Amino acid sequence: MDLSIVSYLHNNSDTVTELYNRLEKTLAELSVSYEIVLVNDGSSDETLITVNSLAKKDPHVKIVNFTRHYGMAAGLQAGFDRATGDLIFTLSPTLENHPEELPRFLTTMREGGYDFIVGCRGKRLHGRKIKHILSSLGNKLTSILVGQKLTDLTSPMRLTKSSVLKNLKIYGNHHLFLPALATLHGAKFKELEIEHQKPKGRFSSRSTITAPEALLEILFLKFLISATTPPFSTTPIKIFGGTGSVALLIGLALGINLTVERLIFQQSIANRPALLLAVLLVLIGAMFMVMGLLGELLIRIYFESQNKKTYTLDN
Repeated sequence: MDLSIVSYLHNNSDTVTELYNRLEKTLAELSVSYEIVLVNDGSSDETLITVNSLAKKDPHVKIVNFTRHYGMAAGLQAGFDRATGDLIFTLSPTLENHPEELPRFLTTMREGGYDFIVGCRGKRLHGRKIKHILSSLGNKLTSILVGQKLTDLTSPMRLTKSSVLKNLKIYGNHHLFLPALATLHGAKFKELEIEHQKPKGRFSSRSTITAPEALLEILFLKFLISATTPPFSTTPIKIFGGTGSVALLIGLALGINLTVERLIFQQSIANRPALLLAVLLVLIGAMFMVMGLLGELLIRIYFESQNKKTYTLDN
């Protein structure tokens, strides 16, 4: 299979038929084998009835139906698990971006040898100004952390090699950071400017995330990838062990100094805050070093229990 189209649906009965029709017209002009994977995330409207009717008349359509609402991360992960194509194309069912952009994505990937292409909404229709500013700051911060310029991190229109997605597991809000995750795993990345319009239908399928949540997620993902992929620049033993060693050395030095003052110079140290600080630093240092060792053990378990590789091949 050359291409898998994956779209996450949640109460999108108003637009899913138009999405399918426009995709079919676009795909008919391409010389590729394809499938359309529609993930119904426990919709309460007629979305399931509509997609089932599409699947009955077209064998290219595959349905993934959740028993209840699980969220976009689970929906996309299920779609990726079901997809069999060498390339996976995702897009929003609200038709805020045009399915007709697909040929440009395929041409750009083929000619540039890219692994991951994101549709950058150059003339994006923004809502509140503060939200726009926070989104821009989030993109810039993520770009700094991953070492790759990302101007539209949450764009739903993406074309990815399936080999890239095999290395990724989506939890929580991680679906919003797929380009960053792919880049941290070594994927050759490209942003392609696309048109953007107001979403159709009564419901929007995109989940939201606050600025503090986004910051924590980005920091966690940076730590996770750095700790589990070569050159292992940010491992638990380096972070916790290093911090613990510094605290332990300072605490021991302060404790030795207080001991000398008490035994040699006969000075009272019982009521001095420095004594409590020395004990506290020693305890914190020891705890941090233990946390670093436990973190290293967990990483070893992560790799060895699942027989994971510490490298990614360029297929």
